[in-house]
Amino acid sequence: MAVAGSGRNLGTRFGRLRLLLAGAATGLIVGACLAVVALNVSDARELAGNRQWFALAAFVASPVGVWTSRGLLMGLAVASVLALLGRPQFVPKRLQATVWRLLVLALIAIPLLTIGVKVAPLLRPRPDGPNIVLIVLDTTRPDRLSLYGYHRPTAPELEELGSEATVYTEAYATSSWTPPSHASLFTGLYPCAHGVTQESPGDIPRLPSRFLTLAEALWESGFRTTGINGNGILNASTGFSQGFEEYHETWKLEDQQGRHPAEILLESILDSDSDRPFFAFINMIEPHRPYNSSREYFGRYDRHPQLDLVDIDWAKYLVDKDLYDSDDLQHLSDLYDSEIQYVDAVIGRMVELLRARNVLDETLLVITADHGEHFGEHGLLAHRFNLYETNVRVPLLIRYPNVFRPGARDTSHVQLHDLFETILAVAGSGGRYPSQGSNLDVDQKGRTAFLEYYFPLLELRVVRDWLFRPGLRPEIADLAEAVPEVKPFMRRLRAIRSGRLKLIWGSDGNVELYDIPTDPEELTDLSEHEDYAEELEHLKAQLSDQISGCIGQSPTEQPIQLDEEHIRQLKSLGYIR
Repeated sequence: MAVAGSGRNLGTRFGRLRLLLAGAATGLIVGACLAVVALNVSDARELAGNRQWFALAAFVASPVGVWTSRGLLMGLAVASVLALLGRPQFVPKRLQATVWRLLVLALIAIPLLTIGVKVAPLLRPRPDGPNIVLIVLDTTRPDRLSLYGYHRPTAPELEELGSEATVYTEAYATSSWTPPSHASLFTGLYPCAHGVTQESPGDIPRLPSRFLTLAEALWESGFRTTGINGNGILNASTGFSQGFEEYHETWKLEDQQGRHPAEILLESILDSDSDRPFFAFINMIEPHRPYNSSREYFGRYDRHPQLDLVDIDWAKYLVDKDLYDSDDLQHLSDLYDSEIQYVDAVIGRMVELLRARNVLDETLLVITADHGEHFGEHGLLAHRFNLYETNVRVPLLIRYPNVFRPGARDTSHVQLHDLFETILAVAGSGGRYPSQGSNLDVDQKGRTAFLEYYFPLLELRVVRDWLFRPGLRPEIADLAEAVPEVKPFMRRLRAIRSGRLKLIWGSDGNVELYDIPTDPEELTDLSEHEDYAEELEHLKAQLSDQISGCIGQSPTEQPIQLDEEHIRQLKSLGYIR
C-alpha cells in the first residue's frame, strides 16, 4: 500500500509538473499569436520590402517580447491554480493532447528560430569592397583647421593626411545641429525628407525606423558594422544605432593609459579574426562644449589663462550680450582650438593603426563634421538659430587612392547627405537605395547647397527653462513677449548657396544675400542692393524649387525616454536643461 501511495503521489507531482509545462507552452504560443495580431502588417511589409532587417527585427521583437511574457505568466497562473487544486484531470484529455503537441512544436521551433537568427547573417554576400571608416568631428569649423589655412597648427595630422586625400573646400552640412546632420549622413536625405528636426515631438528628435540607414545597407551588403559614438544625443533610444551590430558610447568609457576609447575600439575591430570588411562610424565629441576633454592639450592656446570660464550659457548670452566680454569669448575660442588639436592627435593615432596593419590603402577613410560653432559672430554662441558659414560649413576629406585623387582640392558645393551614396558606391552598392545625394566620385561642378533650420522649439524650451523658475515659465507662444530679445529667432530658416552667392530666407519675411568669396564672414547683406536684384530673384526661385522637390516625411515617433546617465550627458552638452 505504501508503494502504491508513493506511486500515486509521484504521479500527482508529475501530473502537476506536466500541467505547469503545458500551461507555460500554451501561454507562450497564445502570446506569440497575440503579438502577430498586434503587429502593423503594412509597416512590417514596408520594412521587409526595403530589406531593413535590423529595423524589422526590432519592430517584431517589441510586441513579441511584451505579449509572449504576458502569455507565459497567464498560462503559468492558470496551470498553477489547477495544480494547487490537485485536479490536473480537470483538463480534458483531448485538450491535453493538443497542448502536448503544441509544446513539442515549441520545443522544436524555438531552437530552429534561434539557430536561424544566428545563421542568417552568415548567409549575407561577402563584399569585395574596402573597409570603411567614417569619422565625424562634432562641432568642428574648417576655418579652425590648419588643413584649411588656419594660422595655428591645430591639425598637423589632418594636414599630412590631406596630402594623401581629396580635400573638399566648399563642403556643407544640411543643417546646423547634430541630429538633422547625422540623419542626413545616415539616410542620404535632406531634413525636409527625414523629418529629424527641431520640430520633432518631445525634447529630443528621433530617427524613424522606416528610413534605411547607411549601416543597414552596408550590413545587408555583408559588412561588419560598428558604431563608436561620443554624443549622447545619438543613442539607441533616438534611433541612430540602426544597422550597427555593435554600438559603443564612448562618453561612458574612461581613457585608458592616455588612449582615447575610439582608438581602443578601432584596434579591437582590426584585431578581430573576421575576414569580412568592416564599417566603423566614429563620432568624436571633444570639440563640442565644454572644451575640457584633454589634460594634455587643455589651455594650450589660451591667451587668458586666469579665466576659469570653460562653459557657456548660450541662452543667457542670447538675451544679454554683456554676459561675456571680448576676453571671455577669446578664452572660449582658444579652448576650442586646443580641443581640435587633441582630436587631430587622436585621428593621427587611429590612422597609424590602419597603416601599421597594412590596411590603410584598402580602407575608405572619410573625415568630416556635423556643423560648426559660434564665438560671438553675429551675436551668437554655440550652434543655434542660424545658417551662417561659421555654423554650416564643414571640413571633408576622403582618402582612398583607388578612387579619390591624393592631394586634390575640390571646390564643388557638396553636402553630408552625398556621403551616403558615395560610400555605398565604393562599397559596390551604389544606386540600390533611395537618396537625394550624389556620388562624389562623379564631377559635382555647378551644384548648389541646400540648408535648413526649422522652428527652434527645442532651443526655445531651453531658453525658457534657463531664464525662468518653475511655475513662472511662459508658453513658447508667449516667450517673445516675456523675452523680446528672442523674437527675431522664432522662425524657420532655409538657405541656398549657388556659385558665389548665398541666400538665407526666413519665414518671418527677412532675407539675406552674401557674396561668400569676398565676404566669408557674411557681414555685408546685399539683398537690398540694386545690382543683385536679378540674382536675388533667381536664387529665390531656386530655393522654392528645391523645397517643392523635397518630399516631407512628418515624424510619427513617440517622444523618447532617456535614462539618467543620458540626461546628465545631454545637459553637459547644453541640449537640455
